[in-house]
Amino acid sequence: MTDLWGFLLQTLTASLVAGLLLLLKALLEDKLSPRWQYGIWALLGLRLLIPASPHRWVVLPLPLGLELVRGKVEGLLSSAYTSLNQTLAVTAPLPWVTGAPKSISDWLFCLYLAGVVFFWGRTLFRWARLRRLLAKGGAVPSPALLEKIQKVREEYHLPRCRAVLVEGLESPFVCGGFPSLLALPAGKEVDEKVLLHELLHLKYHDNAQHLFWAFLRGLHWCTPFLWYCFDRIGNDLESLCDQRVLERLEGEERREYGVILLEMASTRYPRAPGTTSISNGSKNIARRIAAIARFKKYPRGMALVSVCIGLALAGPLLMGAAPQYPNSLFAPVPESELDLAFAAARLNRCTTVAGALDTWAKGMLFENGAYLAMVTPLEEHPALQAEMTASAQDGWVAYHLEAGDWMEYADSSQGYEIYNLSPAGDGYTAQVVMGTTGFIDPDTRLVLKNQEEATSFEGSVLFQVSLTRSDGGWVVEELSRTPSFYSLQAYPWFEDWEASPLAQEYQVEGDFGTLWVGVAASYRQEKYPLQNQGWTGMTYLDSSLYPDMEFSGGMLYSMYQYQCDLEGPDAPQRWVRVQLLCDPEYDPSEDWSGQGIGSGSGGSSDGSLWDRQEVFSGWDGMMRGGGGGGVDLKDGLVELPQAIPVQIYWDGQLAGDLILGGETA
Repeated sequence: MTDLWGFLLQTLTASLVAGLLLLLKALLEDKLSPRWQYGIWALLGLRLLIPASPHRWVVLPLPLGLELVRGKVEGLLSSAYTSLNQTLAVTAPLPWVTGAPKSISDWLFCLYLAGVVFFWGRTLFRWARLRRLLAKGGAVPSPALLEKIQKVREEYHLPRCRAVLVEGLESPFVCGGFPSLLALPAGKEVDEKVLLHELLHLKYHDNAQHLFWAFLRGLHWCTPFLWYCFDRIGNDLESLCDQRVLERLEGEERREYGVILLEMASTRYPRAPGTTSISNGSKNIARRIAAIARFKKYPRGMALVSVCIGLALAGPLLMGAAPQYPNSLFAPVPESELDLAFAAARLNRCTTVAGALDTWAKGMLFENGAYLAMVTPLEEHPALQAEMTASAQDGWVAYHLEAGDWMEYADSSQGYEIYNLSPAGDGYTAQVVMGTTGFIDPDTRLVLKNQEEATSFEGSVLFQVSLTRSDGGWVVEELSRTPSFYSLQAYPWFEDWEASPLAQEYQVEGDFGTLWVGVAASYRQEKYPLQNQGWTGMTYLDSSLYPDMEFSGGMLYSMYQYQCDLEGPDAPQRWVRVQLLCDPEYDPSEDWSGQGIGSGSGGSSDGSLWDRQEVFSGWDGMMRGGGGGGVDLKDGLVELPQAIPVQIYWDGQLAGDLILGGETA
């Protein structure tokens, strides 16, 4: 923990867990034994040692509310330990400072840290002082008392422990350390059952457990509710020791043991850390007497039930659950909801590349800055939120989205497509294509017309983007955008080659003419963004956010444009044929000639294709073709072809035999 907010997340999360355990213990108090009543506190101990995650909610959506408050407070401060450019985080369960404090939140954290040092120091000092007093001031017990202790040890197979007599002590206790010490009241008779109780504490290392809980008490010294829980833990530990004693006693001895406890109800008991005592106050002894009355009356088979309950609680209480952010959270209405949306965006970062691209594309298509905040660096959040605040009357549209070049008529019903995801340094680059129903010239601000002089037509925009890891998730940055007068559904865009999403591109010339070949890799997400709208057959873009979504598969496309030098027909059966092999596993040494030389056109699932064109009078010599098919992902990426063989036939005769990306055959 390096700042006040991290501590608050840690201690409040632990408090929620403690509250749930107290409720469960109250419901099952008369059904489960003291072993379970104490053992279930192990979940709280682990919860206090495991850093609370702002991305995993335990019991309640605490991180979101805390992040909202943090954003409002830290937005007015210039803190040294945290800022809005950082995410809410708990790096470790122990606190430390990273520099000199600058703001009120920094000073409060320093005050908390000083309290931790004070409580830990006081605990260590009190334990060390008690050890020294017992070692130097304690008297040696009489031989008769030592013999009684030895008898209890041998009868119940308990460990050795040095015993000392202490003047003014009202009840025995064990002080942990190396070695442990059994402190006995001088001048008082000590019952064997009391000795059994204290030596059982020693056998099960209960003193070390007391020190462990004292350590956690000091770590959360400013949380009163947890102090109450630590007191309950101490009482449950004593009840557990009572249970162990009763299991070793028979008949009348058990009743006598209860009488001994009643007699100690009004005596004082030591509160020094690292010590255990049979006497722990009248209220606590009353609870212990009630537990003794239920001894051996717990339903059979409850031991297995106890284990199952603990295992069932371990996952949600220790690891939490991934939050489900509703879409309405990212569609703010009043300004207070905008603050909440950005708080959620700071916590709900996209953990996968597919999720980041999906979130970014939906942010662009829906003109939603709250969506984009999830894939925007935190340092840019204030500017983005200021844009949305200034455009409140326009539905919180970020200005740079509303006036975005070529996207004024974005068509969300067409969704988007992702192409050519490629490694780039520590991140990736990709191309994203979105549909439109028209364009406005960014220079003249006039509506453009297509070749048919229409202002309303299906077009598309190709975005080049980069993805990098930052601020706990993937960040998407737009590098460029290119408009096309051809729709997303018209892919491949043979008429607009520059706006086509290509991963590989080749142009070759020869006696056969000029050939252009391009290859593109497309990606399909687990949750495809377009959904069918009932019986109408219409589709709509799923506006839900999936920041952890993965890619489920890919498509490999190939396309070509061939300018043939074969002139007008000398005979009616003249024809030109192009066949292209697009195979990621292609070996250039293999002989593939003669494959698919027949007439017609077609393709295969790996993107290979072949086309036949009859030569007719007035033909301009241009052939175009394309195709594609589904492929598996390798290491999360579509594997591109090693080489692309192309064969061109004129009238059945081989006019060109090429290997693009390899050597010419």
